[in-house]
Amino acid sequence: MKNFIAIGVSTITAIIIITIYHFFIVKKQVYIDLVKIYQEYDMSEALNQDLIDFQKGRKSELDSAYLSLSGKGNENDLRANLERQYYNLEKEISERDNRNQQLLAQKINENVKKFSAENNYQMIFGATGSGSILFADESLDITDEFLHFINTQYHDE
Repeated sequence: MKNFIAIGVSTITAIIIITIYHFFIVKKQVYIDLVKIYQEYDMSEALNQDLIDFQKGRKSELDSAYLSLSGKGNENDLRANLERQYYNLEKEISERDNRNQQLLAQKINENVKKFSAENNYQMIFGATGSGSILFADESLDITDEFLHFINTQYHDE
């Protein structure tokens, strides 16, 4: 009988210790608002501005080329040449934007891993506003903390 009581007390004690450990030592699962991260991450803003500057510069070059060539030679050839250059510009912009988005996603993912390790999070969900997380208590939202973390990481590089 004493052994039975000792086993019961040991089991209850183990359950209490595991519960205390889970609620007070292990961090809960949290989420990050990825829309806000992509909008307010300083690297994202820098890459967007770089893309805008690139687009403006190339468009300015093409506009200048059009003005210098207009009235000289065959209009059809000029138009076809400029259309081809504008098409190539759109393609370059799209490729540059895709590279920027891949780089941004890579940096965010790297920083999520660092951030979760430093803060002992078991799982970090990414809320995109498209229904992947239908509801989460706002106390689980660590977007602002993570945003501060990644902006600090970005400026320290």
